[in-house]
Amino acid sequence: MEDSGPQPPEDLPEPSRTTPLTWWLTIGAMAVVMALIAALVLSGGREEPGGADADAVAALAEDATAAGETLSPVVEEMEEWLPTDGSHPPLDVVDAATVHGWRTAAHEAATGLAVREGADPVRTGLISSASLLVVAADTYSKAALVEDEDLRMDLLHVAMDVRNEAVVGWSAAASHLDEAAVAAGLGHVHVHLPASPDLGALEPDGTAGTRVGQENHH
Repeated sequence: MEDSGPQPPEDLPEPSRTTPLTWWLTIGAMAVVMALIAALVLSGGREEPGGADADAVAALAEDATAAGETLSPVVEEMEEWLPTDGSHPPLDVVDAATVHGWRTAAHEAATGLAVREGADPVRTGLISSASLLVVAADTYSKAALVEDEDLRMDLLHVAMDVRNEAVVGWSAAASHLDEAAVAAGLGHVHVHLPASPDLGALEPDGTAGTRVGQENHH
């Protein structure tokens, strides 16, 4: 049986059909996975994607560029409703069609990254980050169904925090991909997503902003 590599979640449950316990377990599990992937890419990721094979690195760069182009407008649009400037998300949520667009784009990006055979830490990190954006969109959609404003705000902050982890994790994988592309003689490959300096995400030049502490939302 051929190894098709890591796969994104194909059909996450609709938010309205899940229980609060299911959601908290899903978000917690995804956050842990993302933290592990980011740590692998940053610390143990000296193994180049595809074993430093230039063709494999080029293929990953192509897939990552396409996924980044899909995700960048989503991340930019999320900023209006899930701000990174320290302010609270608006209680009046965006329309459902917009949120569905976020989710669809993030899922398509994750799927596009998973189509090739084989696996490496960078590709896995990018897939996990795109999948976390799916979770962020689903959590935001769940918040829209909550009438209690305090609970809705809590869920909006969860969506915001998951989105932040997705962007930071993506930046770690993107930076390692850039290093691998240079080592393989392909030149720089910058597939970083838009990120506020306060997130602590890695920039294309390898520098990182200051990651601010998360305030107590409860």
